Amino acid sequence: MTNAGVGGLPPLPRGEPASRHAALPSSPARTPTAAGHSRSSVWVSRIPSSTTASLRLLTALADGERTMRQLSESLDVTPRRITALVDALEEHALVERRAHPTDGRSTLVTITPAGLEQQRQGCQHTRTKLRSPSPT
Repeated sequence: MTNAGVGGLPPLPRGEPASRHAALPSSPARTPTAAGHSRSSVWVSRIPSSTTASLRLLTALADGERTMRQLSESLDVTPRRITALVDALEEHALVERRAHPTDGRSTLVTITPAGLEQQRQGCQHTRTKLRSPSPT
């Protein structure tokens, strides 16, 4: 398994809670996280769980549906973490699950139009933040 990120985003360390990773760029409305970072309240309300992990999962699905195992391997996180992320994203109608047509043991995950829009906005926020000068 490689430790490469998806869509230019850094990989999550296996088994690490996503809240320990850098948050997406903040906007004028900021909310503190448990780690002391600030995160856009827009992102907190739209993407559940960890914004970085959720954005990475949405980015992985932007090219087409994948099995839960494929997501786990490509994002280099545990299957349990993928299940939790997909559960949270599914609650917000950003992804959908369906049974694999030929493998009864597998579940396919597909990004929804709302998920594609959220992924596009998240990547745009990340690129903007990376281009802006850091405060001194």
